[in-house]
Amino acid sequence: MKCEWKPCFSDNDKFCAKFGIVIRPVINTGGSSDYNDLDNKPSINGVKLVGNKTNEEIKIGSMTNKDIDEILSGVI
Repeated sequence: MKCEWKPCFSDNDKFCAKFGIVIRPVINTGGSSDYNDLDNKPSINGVKLVGNKTNEEIKIGSMTNKDIDEILSGVI
């Protein structure tokens, strides 16, 4: 956004002012709005996160309810 203030005086010394606002659109300077077009996609354990990945595909083991109970047993 650019604002201009241009005061001026007329011949009879009365004050007049001009005020203008210029709004310019933001120009896209690169990048992408489509995740699949990104060059530097995030990854987990070296596996790029593209599409739907299973725990096995991103090398994360699954947990059972018993595993969760054991982890939380000392929390409460």
